[in-house]
Amino acid sequence: MAATGGSFATELVRRILQPLALTSIAPSPGTAEFSATGLDRSTYRANLARGYAYANGTYAPVAYPTRFSTAAGLTGSALDLATFSMALDRGEVIGQAAMDMAFAPTISVAGDTLPYGLGWFSTRYKGERIVWHYGLWTAISSLIIKVPSRGLTFVVLANTDALSSPYPLAAGRLDSSPWARAFLDAFVIGTADLP
Repeated sequence: MAATGGSFATELVRRILQPLALTSIAPSPGTAEFSATGLDRSTYRANLARGYAYANGTYAPVAYPTRFSTAAGLTGSALDLATFSMALDRGEVIGQAAMDMAFAPTISVAGDTLPYGLGWFSTRYKGERIVWHYGLWTAISSLIIKVPSRGLTFVVLANTDALSSPYPLAAGRLDSSPWARAFLDAFVIGTADLP
């Protein structure tokens, strides 16, 4: 990073992971960038679920990717991702103005409201505003759904691509995910008690 002189991995650790004590989120241990965390690689690997790829109705073991970038390559726990989400909501990661911009839908030059903003999708589900993001890579998929009006967040991570790959999430179709619909229908639209 030209502004700091540090790599993206180093700045991620210094600015977010260490201050929030997120010790299970790290670049994949097969990457050189993992060493920026200061964590023990063999201990981290021992606690990492085996990765699987989903194809033709079956799951096959597969290695995690050995690349890391600003777009992909993090591994971690749902608990640490939830901790990050709560810190984001409290303004400990970015300020409110930046978060409002990140959560706002993009308006095209033609005036159309697009489902993707600055890093987050911003859509509606049965009238409720939903801010969400998903991840998808070899042996890795994730879904985080935030309901700003209720201060409610849903986090799910998988050690397979099957959480995201079968669904057109990139097109802004959150309702295509059965996991998202189950959460939204039960806890946002429905009246199920929160755990």
